[in-house]
Amino acid sequence: MCFCNFCFIYLYRPNIRKIMIDYCIVCAGGTGSRLGEITRSVNKHLLPISTKPAISHVMDLAHRICNKVFVVTSPNYISPIAAQCTGAAFVAQRNPNGIVGAMMECEQFTQNSNIAVLLADNLFDESCRNIITERSRSFQSGAEIFAKKVANPEDYGVVSIRNGKFYNVEEKPKIPSTDMAMTGAFLFDSSVWNFCKSLECSQRGEYEISDLVNCYGSGAGVNVNIIKGEWSDIGASIEQYWKSTDKWRNIL
Repeated sequence: MCFCNFCFIYLYRPNIRKIMIDYCIVCAGGTGSRLGEITRSVNKHLLPISTKPAISHVMDLAHRICNKVFVVTSPNYISPIAAQCTGAAFVAQRNPNGIVGAMMECEQFTQNSNIAVLLADNLFDESCRNIITERSRSFQSGAEIFAKKVANPEDYGVVSIRNGKFYNVEEKPKIPSTDMAMTGAFLFDSSVWNFCKSLECSQRGEYEISDLVNCYGSGAGVNVNIIKGEWSDIGASIEQYWKSTDKWRNIL
């Protein structure tokens, strides 16, 4: 009887949309050095925002995108972060070599697959989460990023658009060309791994996510989604974290 019920559900739900993202990688590496003393004993992704750790909010979004989630963090933080994250596999990032370096730790598990990448210290409100989820379910090829107009673009990767199309991302420019910051959510097709391998370390000793996005800009193309809801990068500075705790108290 149970088997028949299962067949009935399967046969008569033909309009279910196939989720076009196969895996979601949550990047929770880094030392949190920009947050000073507050992260001396606590990983920045475990800092409280509203009623739970920051990474728990990001995991909620990750599971909306797909049910295969990897969390990448430094080896000494796997246990405390795993205690706050359910329904995920954990991968160690032994070298603090940037977001793309964290992504590369998952290559062996996600080859030939479309992926989403979320930064574990970036928070989005419900309207932004809905946009990211919807775009992940209609994703086909190339790359998609989510940009937000900010007052201090020089602190972020700055997105430039020319003639209505993506032009490039410039990492923390002294004189920004626009006021659009690249946020911590990305969608990539399966060619991402070849692009990752073509990158060189920046002067900071990291493989930059902005360089990866620019690789797509010269090839398969980048779609820019402008979000108007609330977004915060809590890892940007100690001031940003304290502002975020106040702002998100009544949002999340």
